[in-house]
Amino acid sequence: MKKRQINSNTKVSNVATIGVVLITLYFNPSLQDPFNSPKFWLLIILSSILLGFYLFDLLGKNDKPGLFVPKLVGVFLLSGLVSAVLSDSRTVSFFGDTMRKNGFISYLCLSIVMLAVANNCNFATVGQLSKYILIVTSILIVYGYLQRINRDFVAWNNPYNSVILTTGNPNFSSAVLAICGAFLSVYIFALKYKSYQIFCLIIIIGTIVTINATNSRQGLLAYVATILISVYFVLQRKFGRLSYLYLLGLVLVFFIAILGSQKIGPLQSLMYKDSLNAREFYWFAAFKMFINHPIFGVGLDNYGNYFNLYRELDYVKKYGFEVTSTNAHNVILQHFSTGGVIFGSAYLVLHLYIFRKAIKKLKITTDAKFIIILAVFCGWVAYHLLSMVSIDNLSVAIWGWFLSGLLIAVTSDNFSYSEVNGEYLAKKHKKNSEVLQIQVSFLLSVCAFVLCSLLYQSERLMFEIRKSFNPQDSASNSQVHKLANEYLDMPFTDVIYKSNIAIYLSDSGFFTQAESIQLETLKSNPNSYETLNVLANLYESNKMFNKAIEIRKRIVDLNPYNAKNLLFLAKNYKREGDAQKSIFYLNEIKLITGIDTFYLSAEKELSKQNE
Repeated sequence: MKKRQINSNTKVSNVATIGVVLITLYFNPSLQDPFNSPKFWLLIILSSILLGFYLFDLLGKNDKPGLFVPKLVGVFLLSGLVSAVLSDSRTVSFFGDTMRKNGFISYLCLSIVMLAVANNCNFATVGQLSKYILIVTSILIVYGYLQRINRDFVAWNNPYNSVILTTGNPNFSSAVLAICGAFLSVYIFALKYKSYQIFCLIIIIGTIVTINATNSRQGLLAYVATILISVYFVLQRKFGRLSYLYLLGLVLVFFIAILGSQKIGPLQSLMYKDSLNAREFYWFAAFKMFINHPIFGVGLDNYGNYFNLYRELDYVKKYGFEVTSTNAHNVILQHFSTGGVIFGSAYLVLHLYIFRKAIKKLKITTDAKFIIILAVFCGWVAYHLLSMVSIDNLSVAIWGWFLSGLLIAVTSDNFSYSEVNGEYLAKKHKKNSEVLQIQVSFLLSVCAFVLCSLLYQSERLMFEIRKSFNPQDSASNSQVHKLANEYLDMPFTDVIYKSNIAIYLSDSGFFTQAESIQLETLKSNPNSYETLNVLANLYESNKMFNKAIEIRKRIVDLNPYNAKNLLFLAKNYKREGDAQKSIFYLNEIKLITGIDTFYLSAEKELSKQNE
């Protein structure tokens, strides 16, 4: 059977590329979550459009030569779905944690984007992508400069470095720039005109400067490492086996860099960062989650609900008992800990397959396509290097999954159209098929838009509730109550937002409803620390200490090293006249903190209660 090159479907290529750009750039400061939520909605709409095209791809192709990746993705998604259904918090598992949005729906959408791109794009798409990357990086460089000189048009309440770009976090900003910079640093050699190369070089320099301005070392290191890796493939093409000497040196440099991250060797001043040390605790907690929940994990994006249970005492002593994490800061470990062995393994095998496919193609490609494949590969490698120490933020993840699909496309030797079906569809039903394809995509996008509009309304309402709340102004109480009821009537409401609303309502004089919200939330989210903690605070504010004790004992089961919670228990028992249990929990605090300022302060507070 004669092999064919992958045919580029212009519609899919345009939609996918523009969608990636919009997800990267779009944010909405009038929402409670101005970054992650709007990107999540755009991802849903983008994937719904691409799904219509992909379904027709499956119908019109001989699937035998090209079904390995779809089957693997199917296993990945099916295991993720089961994990989400079995999760203690299904809302979180499907829609993602607050300010994260890394639930099942996100990975379903990212998978659709990858498959659609893999089936419909080719080398022409890479040329189109390069233009969009130049536009995106130009915008980010200019916006980063405005943020750096404090001329941002949005007055962010930002605890980080000011250069957060359109991602909301300097780490994610540097990651996006590193991926784009790695791609451009190779693709510049594929540009035909000198003027284009000069412009591209200016953008690359601006990208490096902006990465440096984020003060996020991981982006710069990932960019440099990717460029060093790309040099190996160029040397291999020119010098053959002699390039292995460079590879050996590269491995040695990487090994010394790893030692430097552990404060060993000459690179420790460059590589070591205290936040990396904290990540080691996150990784070990993820490992423990996986060991205790190996089959389906703790539930997609539910890492935050279990971190306090599995974190080490050394972490608490070093960073404090109130410092927590909602992500493993390693995508592979995150998948194994929250989705289980099948989910994590499917993801790992998928990307190892793509890696092997790319390496094999780079070794045998000798024409101009070599630079194009290498450029896509470098962007993809930069994403995976970053994913080893960071979060799968949607601004970054969309690039990783899009480039995965594009890398599959440009490294494929054939396309899976059969001679019979391909000709039949092309000649007899091409026009009808295209019309139906567009209609299906339109219908799916309408459904996605309805879902996103509901999610938008709840985000917008939460923002309005927060803005309306004013404990010093009694006139605001009725407005808060009205908006809160509107929010609670919405579907797919966020667990953390409900806790915030409960606080607002209680402070506005609606304690009974606030209590009811938290008790109802606990039925579907029994391991939500935030829900339990807010409920305990509500009871204590209303002097219902017996009820507060029961809730705080549940918190001990989920967060055993939280000395502050133990102090509240000691105080509540003291108020209820049980001095023996009060002393017991004071001693528990001592075991965690030692005789430090917190323990001495707790001892002093309890002694005052005796008086």
